[in-house]
Amino acid sequence: MIRELVVTIGGTPVGKGSLKCVGRSGRHQLVEDNPATSDWRAEIVRNVEGIVAGLDALHAEHHEPIGVEITTTLRRPDSHYGRGSGAGIVKLSAPYYPTALRTGDVDKLARLVLDALQDADVLDDDAQVVEVLSRKAYVDDPSTPDALTHPGVRIRVYPIEDPRHDD
Repeated sequence: MIRELVVTIGGTPVGKGSLKCVGRSGRHQLVEDNPATSDWRAEIVRNVEGIVAGLDALHAEHHEPIGVEITTTLRRPDSHYGRGSGAGIVKLSAPYYPTALRTGDVDKLARLVLDALQDADVLDDDAQVVEVLSRKAYVDDPSTPDALTHPGVRIRVYPIEDPRHDD
């Protein structure tokens, strides 16, 4: 049975990109279209493995229902801040939420985290995740739960109890 796991990882979040087929002469393989994807995934794996190394009963057994909450915190673009006497202050015209194309799709950000949790052997298979909450925020967002003061991601992994069993 898995216990709740909470891990915070600093860095520049990257979503799971598309796969492309490369190769020739009958030898092909699928590779990520964005090289930063593998680096961010490896960073998540390193951090998660470092936390779970000393914990007992953290690995989610096959078919155990799991919930995952992911909060991705992104750096605001420089254009969102004022200049001169307003330097360092977010402009009123700046969007509150990271909805611009370059901030990444919330589902692709979550997919990469789920794959990394499987790589880190926290999950047997990400198919056992039955509940996902994935959100993204800017570093200066005090209203989003688990938003960080720096770019990165906070991941919560928790068991989902079977309602048919009383404890």
